[in-house]
Amino acid sequence: MWIQWKLYNSDLEMFEHEKLDCAFVITQDFCRTLCAIHAILAGLDVYAEKALTTYISEGRVLVNCVRKHNKILQVGSQQRSMRLNDYGCKLVREGQLGKIKVVQALNYPGGHPIPANLKEEPCPQDLNWNAWQGPTEYRQFHGSLLGWMQWKEYANGEMTNWGAHGIDQIQWAVGASQTGPVELWPLEAGNGKVGMKYANGAVVQLDLDKGPMGGAVFRCEKGNLEINRNNLKANPEV
Repeated sequence: MWIQWKLYNSDLEMFEHEKLDCAFVITQDFCRTLCAIHAILAGLDVYAEKALTTYISEGRVLVNCVRKHNKILQVGSQQRSMRLNDYGCKLVREGQLGKIKVVQALNYPGGHPIPANLKEEPCPQDLNWNAWQGPTEYRQFHGSLLGWMQWKEYANGEMTNWGAHGIDQIQWAVGASQTGPVELWPLEAGNGKVGMKYANGAVVQLDLDKGPMGGAVFRCEKGNLEINRNNLKANPEV
């Protein structure tokens, strides 16, 4: 049976008219924080996709809002619910492949600045362009802006897209889910490739030009394990 969903021009309009228990925030990255705050102020719990915020300062405002209104906010990273990914990360984390020699992952590119010479184009009639831009600086409509993930004014390219999943799998596998690296350094000048080290000694290199988009290659004493989205490749087999 098909459900006819009612469409609204803004999240505020929807929150005002619908009787909801919670909100699932799946907007563009740059609108997600404000939409989540609107939902909390409407008395709702929130489940939001990553990347939750564009800036750290936004995150602090959102956390304060959640605590003030005593609501639940959860941010999802879908590969955490995949049993095969859970199995692979557990193999590495529990030392089944021996000590980690090095972890290699893609050198995820960041966002590019929006070109200053974009000429205004006719806006589609069914698009509320002002609402689409959310809290960002107003710009005249241009079709290329709808590919928002590539522009650093809206997001941060593949680093906050697939990179968020890939780095998450690394931290899960090396037992650092609640922390981050303690050291960070450039591998080569000018190409954005970096190395980092965790408190337990695990070394990670973001130096691959090709490889698993949603994971990494774990090179360990007893063999190598490539973890990707719902996919494992091992040498030798484990």
